[in-house]
Amino acid sequence: MNSHVSSSSTTIEIEEKYSKLHEQLKREFDFHVDRLEDKITARNANVSELAMSKVVRVFCLFGTALVGVFGVLAYFGFDDLRTKLVDYSSEKIDRWMSYEEVETPIMKSLVDIKDRYLIDSLYIRLQRAKAEGHRSSDYSLTDKERADLIRIANSPDTSSSDYSTVLTLLYAPYQLGVGKFSFDKGGVALAKVFTEVSFRDQFEKQRDLLRTFSHDTSLANVAGGILASETHPLKNEAFQLLANIGAPIAIKYANENITPEHIDEIDHQMALVLAARDIDSEMLKRYITFLKGNPGSHDHWLYHMFDLFEHLHPSTNLMFETYESKKLAEKQQPIAIDILAYLIEAEHGFIVSDAFDLQLHFGKGKSSLLTPERYEFESLLKDDEFLKKLIVRKDDVGWLSKVVKAFDIRHKEKVFVSVNVELLNNATLMLDGGTIVGKDDVLGDVWLTPSTESPGLSAVFRDKAGTIQRSQLQKIGHINNAKFSFKYLQKDLYLIVQNRDDFF
Repeated sequence: MNSHVSSSSTTIEIEEKYSKLHEQLKREFDFHVDRLEDKITARNANVSELAMSKVVRVFCLFGTALVGVFGVLAYFGFDDLRTKLVDYSSEKIDRWMSYEEVETPIMKSLVDIKDRYLIDSLYIRLQRAKAEGHRSSDYSLTDKERADLIRIANSPDTSSSDYSTVLTLLYAPYQLGVGKFSFDKGGVALAKVFTEVSFRDQFEKQRDLLRTFSHDTSLANVAGGILASETHPLKNEAFQLLANIGAPIAIKYANENITPEHIDEIDHQMALVLAARDIDSEMLKRYITFLKGNPGSHDHWLYHMFDLFEHLHPSTNLMFETYESKKLAEKQQPIAIDILAYLIEAEHGFIVSDAFDLQLHFGKGKSSLLTPERYEFESLLKDDEFLKKLIVRKDDVGWLSKVVKAFDIRHKEKVFVSVNVELLNNATLMLDGGTIVGKDDVLGDVWLTPSTESPGLSAVFRDKAGTIQRSQLQKIGHINNAKFSFKYLQKDLYLIVQNRDDFF
């Protein structure tokens, strides 16, 4: 009986001792948890409550485990060890939760959460600005946001997908036209990816930087170094950047390295630089001659031909014209006419696909993947002088019929683009049966439209009585005194021709 009482008494004492120790440890840990919550609240009010609760929950679980472990130790009488372990654990948790040291786990976790929030929120703002369809002031970066994005990009451990997004976010203000205009886009602040070797997915990040900041003068030295290398895999991107910023080394490099008889994308890019900066280049002439002499020689032949034409055709949308740009345009225009005439002679022309996209197609009805760019195509449609010079290359109704057919753009019954002629001075139309029509016989312009009857061209006009007349066109007399133009409605044109940079 006494033995039983003694045993019960001992058990009660142990349980009371454990209970007191449990409560003491729980109070001590609750104290640390409260300190953690206070620090999170005070130092980072922008971090969501969800993120904070997750961090606190982790330490609560850890604390519960500690209480249990120390209780077991206390049961076996290791009070001194308990005290030392509590002190050590308190110090360790303090360091983990410290905001004074950047490398602490709590700081790393909170910085990761903040960075994720920054990238995602800015990306949403950018998408909203793009969706407006015009230059928007809704997307801009504060100095702090820009600095944080640069820090993220320069972190070697940033994923390649986040890196690409960060580059887009940094460059977007220049593309949206909401930032201060500058040739220096600040890309040099991201050049660590070229000078340090610790970056994750380093090649992909280097490529993305050169492509995204492809008009940034601050990266000229980086691109120049790559171009001077014998085997660097990013020479194409480096060359394009230097060409975009007008670096003289790009012209020199193009003349020395273009290989017209073995055409690939880099040769095409070099040809475009020569077309814009060194129109008298013999290498450019060789490139054009090879293209014309080898139709369909590679998959991108038609694209290369028309892309070169677009770069050679002088834009009518220039905000200002200098003496140098005017002299260059005078040299570019005949080459552009020659290329377009070559394509038209080979029966290439424009169609509207079933997907409602304007495409340049091959002569026998085989559609290509080439879709002209809106800005350049509309510039061509506005250029009456260019159209006139293209038509009068040959005083032949058969040639005129090919030009009209190439640019007679319609989908089912809807006409998007057509060629019209205005009879001025002594210019005349010779119609079926020998009928001659002059400027005094028509009201307004004459619409030229393809015909299935020889020679393949009809003239549609209103006579002086206002009656619509249609007849086969045999010849245009005194063609140099006629004024040719493209007729189209801009709103209709924009339905079928998109901008390459519509993303922005």
